[in-house]
Amino acid sequence: YIQRGSFEQQLGKIYGFSKLLPIQNFVIPGCEADDVIAYSALRYKNDFDVYIVSRDKDYLQLISQGIKVYNWKTKKLYDQENFKEEFGIIPDNYIFMKIFLGDTSDKIAGVKGFRKKTITQLYPFLNEKIYSDVDDMLQNLEELNLMQSDTRTRNAILNLRTKKKKKKMKLAFML
Repeated sequence: YIQRGSFEQQLGKIYGFSKLLPIQNFVIPGCEADDVIAYSALRYKNDFDVYIVSRDKDYLQLISQGIKVYNWKTKKLYDQENFKEEFGIIPDNYIFMKIFLGDTSDKIAGVKGFRKKTITQLYPFLNEKIYSDVDDMLQNLEELNLMQSDTRTRNAILNLRTKKKKKKMKLAFML
């Protein structure tokens, strides 16, 4: 039996206890925690060594000079170098890989036939150049004539151009 309002009471107690610890607390009404974490990490990466502790793979796109991500389940600390080794791309372009592969937690279907290895083989430029947004990457694919020469790429482009995916990606780039 859960008493009405007990969740809010528990949150209040947790907040009160956490104020006794040597950690910074943020309560920003109307903002999701992952947005606050991303904003804070990007804001303070030049002043501090930022470590994000989470299993959420969305944070991997934040890896940069000054920001590392620790996955407590796998006990792995990701920095720019070992991220490139594991994923074959630079962290800044991880959002594109997620869109090609899909993301069940964000309810985004991937492109049929795409795997991590396929992406790194077809698009080696994802390991070299940082793209500012979806249109920037699409322009590069068109310049390389990949849209005409490869059916999977053409399907991926159609996938990338859907409103839902572009909207999600634009939100990621606003961080």
